[in-house]
Amino acid sequence: MRIISIALAVLVISGLASTARAGEPIGMFAGGDFSKMSREDCQAKALDALREHKFPHAEITPDGFVLGRNAKATVMVFAFPYRDGVVALVAAVSKEKEEAERLRNEIRESVLDPSHEADTDSVRQVTHSEMKNGLGVRWSIAKHGFLPTVRFFDAAATIVMEKHNLRTSTASKMMVFGGNDSTGVMAVLVPGANEVSVQLLVIGVSADEKEADRLQKMVSAELIKVLFE
Repeated sequence: MRIISIALAVLVISGLASTARAGEPIGMFAGGDFSKMSREDCQAKALDALREHKFPHAEITPDGFVLGRNAKATVMVFAFPYRDGVVALVAAVSKEKEEAERLRNEIRESVLDPSHEADTDSVRQVTHSEMKNGLGVRWSIAKHGFLPTVRFFDAAATIVMEKHNLRTSTASKMMVFGGNDSTGVMAVLVPGANEVSVQLLVIGVSADEKEADRLQKMVSAELIKVLFE
């Protein structure tokens, strides 16, 4: 289906959330692409990349994605199985937007580099620390059957965010960012495991973890209602 091809193509486009705290812009960048590798290989390559960048905290989350945190930034690597590989999406957030953009670029390049052989032992070498960077990050993923309405994804996401006084930035037809003076949010539509399904990923960011969670749940629920109900 054409919409799946569009979703794959636009993942290479990045976006920036609007400012978060007054005088303290929060950088929120994301991008990715399709790669012929397993989800496990993607996890291992992501952990390798985080170690190479000396992240003191790196883990595989209960839902199977990779999360890294240092004193300046939080990086998430999502691997969505699709056909004979995965759609790998790297998202990075930081109070320093240049740092978020740099990490998004470098981690993405490492994960998608076919010459980077995954260290399968890395999955057993996950590191944990109490490292904090002042940003709470929460996300949710919702799976749905394909409907023609998803071609209006960017418009729907913009309306949902603007309705809640979030300034928006449309990175692509399938990736929209929003933010206000204290939060940031990203909504992206990615392919499902087959040609007749899609997945909605929403990430919320705030200094208040509860607010980050509330924000992503709100945006996700309203987008689902507009596009799929």
